[in-house]
Amino acid sequence: MSAEAGLPAEVVLRPMTPDDVQPVLEIIRQHDDDDFEFARETYRRDISGHFVLDVRGVVFGVTGGKPIDGTDSSYSLSWTYLHTAQRGMGLGKLMIQQMVDILRDQGARKLFVNTSDYVDADRGEIYRAAHDVYRAVGFQDELRHPHYYDRNEALIALGLRIKDPAAPGELEMFESGLEIVEVDEIPETDDAYFVQWDATDGPGATGEDVAAIIRQVEKWKGRVIFVGLPSDATKIARLFSTSRFRQEGMLSDLYADGIHELHYRYDLA
Repeated sequence: MSAEAGLPAEVVLRPMTPDDVQPVLEIIRQHDDDDFEFARETYRRDISGHFVLDVRGVVFGVTGGKPIDGTDSSYSLSWTYLHTAQRGMGLGKLMIQQMVDILRDQGARKLFVNTSDYVDADRGEIYRAAHDVYRAVGFQDELRHPHYYDRNEALIALGLRIKDPAAPGELEMFESGLEIVEVDEIPETDDAYFVQWDATDGPGATGEDVAAIIRQVEKWKGRVIFVGLPSDATKIARLFSTSRFRQEGMLSDLYADGIHELHYRYDLA
């Protein structure tokens, strides 16, 4: 596997084991304290789908991919970091390329990754090199949410087509209503909230229900609310649009070929 992916003979990308968790967390902490805290909680529950870059028995990198619920074989790239001692050798790009090959073998159709434009007072824009690597592998910039993680820290979402798109067919509009399941703070953000929803055959949520969400988030001192909607869900999109949510980009072909995820936001502060 190493030779085919272009990794040096002494380097292998292998599934994470419980013994790898601590060295992986130390690598993540070299780069981002928030990712370290969130990854620690996640790895306690489940390490499936995560891989480590093993150099002669020593863990020097981490990556992984998880299927996105409710989509036709779309995946999200999980925490992808390289030990600072290994930077500048091209291993980060090779690690991601091999992860893409693994996901291709699993039937992945498209892969997405979220990053930020965070600027550290001492280190500058700390994810710029990572962005360059993703783009070198073939990822394309798809979405940017200003003031997402915090004021003046944007979310940048990139996508990579793994499987060739299917022949276009007739697209039927999704006319079901929406049932609001949960409104919660987005992990790793400061006062940004998301709306989780399910389709329903009943009457569904109304404009007053959406207004109640806004009032509740205001009480929580939230500053922005996000919701993602399939591009064929015109009825649901009208509900949020008339409630003064505004569309701010999309992730193309996320749900399926030809069905994108439209992103809407409502700014409170």
